[in-house]
Amino acid sequence: MTAEPLLEVHGLATSFATPRGPVKVLDGLDLEIGRGEILGLVGESGSGKSVTAYSILRLVRPPGRVVGGQVLLEGRDLLALSERQMRDVRGKEISMIFQDPRGFLDPVARVGSVLEEIYRTHEGGSRTEAKARALELLRAVGLPAPERVRRAYPHELSGGMAQRAMIALALACSPKLLIADEPTTALDVTIQIQIVRLLASLRERLGLTILLITHNLSVVAEVCDRVAVMYAGEIVEVAPAHEVFGRPLHPYTVGLLGARPRISVVEERLSDIGGRVPDLHELPSGCRFHPRCFLGDDRCRAEHPALRRLAPAHQSRCHYAEQLGEDAA
Repeated sequence: MTAEPLLEVHGLATSFATPRGPVKVLDGLDLEIGRGEILGLVGESGSGKSVTAYSILRLVRPPGRVVGGQVLLEGRDLLALSERQMRDVRGKEISMIFQDPRGFLDPVARVGSVLEEIYRTHEGGSRTEAKARALELLRAVGLPAPERVRRAYPHELSGGMAQRAMIALALACSPKLLIADEPTTALDVTIQIQIVRLLASLRERLGLTILLITHNLSVVAEVCDRVAVMYAGEIVEVAPAHEVFGRPLHPYTVGLLGARPRISVVEERLSDIGGRVPDLHELPSGCRFHPRCFLGDDRCRAEHPALRRLAPAHQSRCHYAEQLGEDAA
């Protein structure tokens, strides 16, 4: 990463109490996001991607709680702030776009009234200024007839329009970091492309830094500068997007890329990753991925690999990353 880090996550651990005892969904997570970049966080369902976002914003609710680590926003540790101080951070410095916009938009409030309330809460200003800001944001996210959308209730909007309205809400106070948690999951393919390109455009126009959480590698290829691959609560590979797609250095990343459908090989059977994400109560010894790995051996079963830097911007948590690099060369 060449850009100055805006957000640094060190040793982040989040645990959930269960009838079988506490389980760490995040276990010593390390992550950096450079100022002005789009970082893609990818992995299967259950790998801990969304919990990472909620932990950064301190929105994990019981039975979950953050139990260790640091989350540094421009050097300030968010985990050390009071809840009152953290409320000032949410929305103003870090905003979040959720998977299901209708699940987070108030069903009995007009879109504009929510936008204006958020703006006035964090920025102050008159009702006239707040209305002007709401219309400005609705135009910025490409919504047609912004005055009509401002007066609309969420149920009156299509899925794509509701997601654009959600993005407008997230941008209301000009945040430094935007976390987009699976922002295209509930949308059809055409609208997905529009939303992804909108995020890229907003980054260019507003200088946003974006953490894009997704399982869709096509979305990552479209807009991300770097990619962090997550498995069973850990980061297993971090690299510039072109290196991840061109020269992956972790077997899990190789498996994810191999499972992508490709138009050019429609008659070829899709490959898959055998097995499933492990039960976090019963993690395998050594490397967490070894029961599903085509390179797994006695060393992998016995020794937990560290996240190693193999090139200036490429890290991998695999004992045999160099061998993968040679095979790809």
